[in-house]
Amino acid sequence: MRKTVRKTSEALSAQSLTGAISYPMKTKSGWDSYNITYGATLEFVPAETWDTANLEKILLDLINISTLIIEQGFGSKVEFLVGKDVYVKVASKVLALQNAGAVTAKITPDGIQVASFTLRLFNGTYINPQTGASTAIVDAKKVCAVAVDAPFVFYYLAIDDVDAGLLPMPFYASTEKKKNPSGIEVVGKSKPLPVPVPKAICWATMLP
Repeated sequence: MRKTVRKTSEALSAQSLTGAISYPMKTKSGWDSYNITYGATLEFVPAETWDTANLEKILLDLINISTLIIEQGFGSKVEFLVGKDVYVKVASKVLALQNAGAVTAKITPDGIQVASFTLRLFNGTYINPQTGASTAIVDAKKVCAVAVDAPFVFYYLAIDDVDAGLLPMPFYASTEKKKNPSGIEVVGKSKPLPVPVPKAICWATMLP
């Protein structure tokens, strides 16, 4: 049950990076949808997609994305999370360049370093509990820039259970004795809630 709570918390946090949550919720009668709208995130449209852009243009895009976030009052430290196709495309350009160009670029254990920016491969997924389908947190062709200096918050809200004292906690398990058939029913409860800062997040589609 605790593992399920952790996986659900991760999935909600992943979805919150888009500025909204829409997550399947199991009910007694079937399935419902747990929906929250935080607001629109920033969006950047490159003048040239990265399949044809050189590293100088890619660097300019990274600067412009950072500027968009800085204009919102954040951006002292921006993490660039990139999908797998974007990562491979930029990596191939760096390997072909071999630092012979004007832009210093290299591949490190932390990601792809382009001047002062680091592109980190982010190929994590989350599972839809209703359909079992897997969804990429960052699409293969996209970049998600996040200002980690923004006041992102993650809450565990109050548990709707008197025995739990109606207190906020990560996880609470209650038990009930059953006679027919004989046994103990264990019910786990949790109310995770990520709260992102939409204007500290910028999405961009970098490949056609």
